Amino acid sequence: MNSLKIRKVLLKLPIPAKFHYLMQIGGRLHGAVVKYSPEGKILRILEDRRGKVVRAVSEVEEKDGKLWIGSVLMPFIAVYQLE
Repeated sequence: MNSLKIRKVLLKLPIPAKFHYLMQIGGRLHGAVVKYSPEGKILRILEDRRGKVVRAVSEVEEKDGKLWIGSVLMPFIAVYQLE
């Protein structure tokens, strides 16, 4: 059975979205935020590879020199002060 078929079978099982996500990324939650220019160039990358501060980031809002970071999978809101 190839990996695509296995993924399709797993998606049909009653498993929470958090566990599906963990299977896709190799089992460790981590955080990454990428800022793009209107032309699609990468301007800045923030990353928490070990997931010690933020994990499974799904949305980011920039306001008043701060990034407000949230997740639909994890119960947190983080605030990052921009330089």
